[in-house]
Amino acid sequence: MSRADTTNDTSVSVDLSNEIADVDGDTLTISQLVSASGRFTLTGSQVTFKPDGFIGVDQAAYIVEDGQGGYASAYVVITSTDATPTTPNTPPTAADYSYVMDVASLPVWNFDLAALNLVADADGDALTIENIYSADGRAVKQGATGVTYTPGDFRGIDLITYSVSDGNGGNAIGSITVVVNDSTPGNTIPTANAVSTTMLDTDASKTISVASSVSDSDGDALEIVELQASIGTASINPSNPLEVIYAPKAGFVGEDRFVYIVSDGNGGFAMATISVTVNASNPTAPVANIVQVSTTPDAATVIDLSGYISDKETPTANLVISSVSTPTSPSTLTQSGQNVTYTPNGFIGVDTLTYTVTDGTLSTTGYMVITVNPDDSHDLVANDVSRTTPAGSPSPID
Repeated sequence: MSRADTTNDTSVSVDLSNEIADVDGDTLTISQLVSASGRFTLTGSQVTFKPDGFIGVDQAAYIVEDGQGGYASAYVVITSTDATPTTPNTPPTAADYSYVMDVASLPVWNFDLAALNLVADADGDALTIENIYSADGRAVKQGATGVTYTPGDFRGIDLITYSVSDGNGGNAIGSITVVVNDSTPGNTIPTANAVSTTMLDTDASKTISVASSVSDSDGDALEIVELQASIGTASINPSNPLEVIYAPKAGFVGEDRFVYIVSDGNGGFAMATISVTVNASNPTAPVANIVQVSTTPDAATVIDLSGYISDKETPTANLVISSVSTPTSPSTLTQSGQNVTYTPNGFIGVDTLTYTVTDGTLSTTGYMVITVNPDDSHDLVANDVSRTTPAGSPSPID
């Protein structure tokens, strides 16, 4: 399936030549484009969508042939938003999801996109499913965000694409990969476990083996049959069906995670994740900025250091405050994660303290300047008193 976004006053083209392939090397031809709306046109391998004011999600099906009697079909899905909205509207979000089912115990899968936290709307708009795209109609919508998936005789890897609307011109598209197993015939379903590895951002690629992370109790030969989307580029090694060749995206540093699916060749599938941590070849130390806060002698203050620390390669949430100095004043300091609690214990003055942040490799020390001001609410108040009395007569002052 191919996706693209546009506005209701702008045409958009999708080049399908990068979306089609043939293992035999046959020359492929897109022979037919089916569009119920008439907004799609086909020229060679280019599909053009002309919205003509349309707002929402539209789709067209295309058929590709190899000239040898083989053919396949897929969708082009376009999201068209309002170019000049009259009121600000935040579009909803829709996430991708993967699920493994065994028809022997679960012949029908009923699920809800909202209950799975796959769809959300920052404006609080009520979301509804606009369309469900599924081969042979195996997935149908139920109610606002519910879906019923019935595989029937299908076994293998299925893709469900859905679009949701917030009713105010905002749309979002997500995909659900369903791995359909059947343990009824006596074939034991294989198992797959998560794989993690590291590499440098200067490495052109890395070969990742999942051989030790997959197994089949029947002794069937396993092979990777599909890889889900990743930030970098992941492909199956043509010379080893249990290896993945991963190339990081240029300039990317961090963790990339994607799904791999293995098959035993007898209708059994298993799915797990591969995590690749791409480390910087020339890492930089984290930043620790100066913290300046004020308080009073009887008020404890919680200082959240997350707003003062950062790192080029490491998310702030993963940085660790490895140490904080001890006050020389009567004050006390306690630490919990990235939060520091300072208690003056009656102290008045300025405390200058240090804290150290680390990304696991490099560390930086920063300063906390805490000013404890007197509490004016406890100051003594003396008012002037004046009284007139005759000369020589005492006058008591209360």
